Amino acid sequence: DDDDDDDNLEGDLVKVAGMCIGDNLKGFCVWRNGIVKVWVLPAGDEILKFQAQLEVNYIALSRSGEFLVTANSDSIAVWDTSNGRPVITREDLGNVVAVCISEDGSTVVLAKKLGGVIVVDLRSGSQVNIPLDKSEPVTSIAMDPLGRKLLFVAYVSEAVKMYDLRTHKTLMAFSQNGSVDLLAVSYGMWCASVAHGSHADAIIQLQHAQTQDRQLFSGHVGDINSIHFHPSLRDCLVSASSDETIRTWYSPGSGQNIDTSQQAHRHFDAVDIVETSSSTTISASSSKPVIQIWSHEGEWVDFLDLTNEDYAETGCLCHLTSPVSLSSDGAVLCTSTSNNRVHCVNLDRNESLQLAIDHVHSTHLLIEDGRAKMIVAVSGTLLYFFDPATGQELHVLEVEKTPIRKMALMENGSFLVCAYDHKYVVVDACSCTVVRDIVRHSPGQEISHFGLFLHNRAQWFYSYIVNTTSIVLRSLVSDDEYMELDAMDMSSFCVSKSGGFVAVCSDGGNVTVWDIESESKCAELVGAHASRITQCIFSQFLSFFITADDSGVIRCWGCLFGDNEANEGGRSAKASVSGDNELMGGLRLLGEEKCDSEITSIAIQKDVVVIGMKNGLVGHFNLLPPQNAEINFGESSLYNIVDTVQRFHKSKAKAKKRPFSKKETYADLLRASSTRQLVDLEQEMHDQNATSCCSSCILV
Repeated sequence: DDDDDDDNLEGDLVKVAGMCIGDNLKGFCVWRNGIVKVWVLPAGDEILKFQAQLEVNYIALSRSGEFLVTANSDSIAVWDTSNGRPVITREDLGNVVAVCISEDGSTVVLAKKLGGVIVVDLRSGSQVNIPLDKSEPVTSIAMDPLGRKLLFVAYVSEAVKMYDLRTHKTLMAFSQNGSVDLLAVSYGMWCASVAHGSHADAIIQLQHAQTQDRQLFSGHVGDINSIHFHPSLRDCLVSASSDETIRTWYSPGSGQNIDTSQQAHRHFDAVDIVETSSSTTISASSSKPVIQIWSHEGEWVDFLDLTNEDYAETGCLCHLTSPVSLSSDGAVLCTSTSNNRVHCVNLDRNESLQLAIDHVHSTHLLIEDGRAKMIVAVSGTLLYFFDPATGQELHVLEVEKTPIRKMALMENGSFLVCAYDHKYVVVDACSCTVVRDIVRHSPGQEISHFGLFLHNRAQWFYSYIVNTTSIVLRSLVSDDEYMELDAMDMSSFCVSKSGGFVAVCSDGGNVTVWDIESESKCAELVGAHASRITQCIFSQFLSFFITADDSGVIRCWGCLFGDNEANEGGRSAKASVSGDNELMGGLRLLGEEKCDSEITSIAIQKDVVVIGMKNGLVGHFNLLPPQNAEINFGESSLYNIVDTVQRFHKSKAKAKKRPFSKKETYADLLRASSTRQLVDLEQEMHDQNATSCCSSCILV
């Protein structure tokens, strides 16, 4: 690259001021010379580089990743991470020693060595100087993540104090053996602190802000350089040390390292992938190559660990590099991992394939009549086509010498579309030939939403460019069939199964539904949610519309547009939108539930909605109650949320079909030398299940 010399200067000669990751899956690195780089994770593609101050000593990032704070001893600056432009700057401050930012990104606090703290409101630009205790130097600060305006301040005198930023009063104080320079605060109000200097003892101290309970975590044998509470596992603490280890501490009551052996069914990160089929449901976190398998009743069935054993022995971390594709019949799933492997698993036959492809970053299944027909994988500039049954390479296609940024195909479709920096390319997946090129109107900019859908029996695709105001819909075969839909402040988006309607949801909690045929709005609802809508999806026959926001509220709406006379789940869905429910803007609110965490993924299969949450749990909702349930429409159409822990501990049901025996792990299956062994294993499982009594239950 032209800037190779600059990169070497940053990496080799200039120290790093800090690194951080936002919930938007963007990674940030700030060098001491003020260079800021932003990457998309886990792919690692650099999307932004800009210059902050000429010197940076401290950084902080809002949880969403929207705002980055950089500071030195004399100034601070807050940056919009989407474009690298400054939001607020403050100079000539003098003696700045620490900065932090509130979880919602609305408030920045900076500490001066002997001058108290300065609180800056990013919305209004106003600032307030709070003197606090000027008699002793400040070493570190941290804010309460729940937004209660509580500030924790560590002093060189080995004291940590908690202040109310509204009243400026001291609410709590505790001491530690040594000068504290690392602070972190959990959602459960535990304050973690680490001392350095002559009294450093490689121990993490936890003090509860309300109960005054105290815990000590010991285990590191070198200086502790960083501590951080997990954003979704509440009181789970992560620490990094000079002893070359990273440790995860779970439950302040025990202070023990996490043991996942008894919670194999639970994700230990945000569940950002859920997919459903006619027979099964899968869930996954992109940060770990583990896929959980569920029945439609919410029963945990089993899990797949896609970590390659040889790769695991090197000590390297492995993660998913593409979403999980699941065939309509639930028999085959496909994904890729960071150890340069494409995985194809046949759940019915307990067979698995691993295909080695360097730098693979996207995989899809080509589906025909509900069954997997072909695997399509993307690696740099190349498209690979494989037989999902044998793993045989069918074709390799290179259309351009530039990297493929996005790739999309649809079920029972014959075309796939590749997005390059300057154009889209339509490929016939069956013949592996290029059909046509389509010019991009915003070349080089990041695409966040990209996919295919069927409209009037013809294949179309949609694309949304980050920080633009419209979603583009266009036909694959005709330049005349093209439209742009208003998408100001868009936060989520979906297309109905029939391809006739598009829903656009916003950061402000608003919903707009467009009729593609007439290019007009058929429903518009302001204030559908009180906060940012993160997920939305239509049911199969357009009877229901599901939305979820970042506070954990999920709502079910009846659609008063389109042809919803069709049966949903075997019963008339039109009845579900009758009654005295509140009618707003073409949508009728039928029911809602409040979850314990932000909803990060959503899928729907007939009358079951499956959600993945940021706290690692998976929830199942029934849109329609059972025939014998004493629940009237209008009282609640969403009910029966069941997380993984509840199902695992409370339900006595057993799955009718388990893809894997409890005695056999996924690694065992990979080592199976023949299909005959797998068939024998399946028969053994069948014989074992035949001797047991299976029951089922639904938690209400």
